[in-house]
Amino acid sequence: MSVATEEGQSAREQMQVRLEALRGELETGQAEFQRLEARRAYLHETMLQIRGAISVLEELLADGRSAEQNGAVSEE
Repeated sequence: MSVATEEGQSAREQMQVRLEALRGELETGQAEFQRLEARRAYLHETMLQIRGAISVLEELLADGRSAEQNGAVSEE
């Protein structure tokens, strides 16, 4: 084997090792991204539920104030 062939083989092996490492990093990154997307979706749904609950309570409180102003609610 000549020196050029040995150097070429060494560089090729290094590239192959680097390629495998990058594939591993990509797989790890994709898995983490999926976990983050699932967490984001969960938080988004939770926030929508909280906003809905806030709206309902605000409406109930506003209706209660209107009823009190009209004398429709008796004092306890």
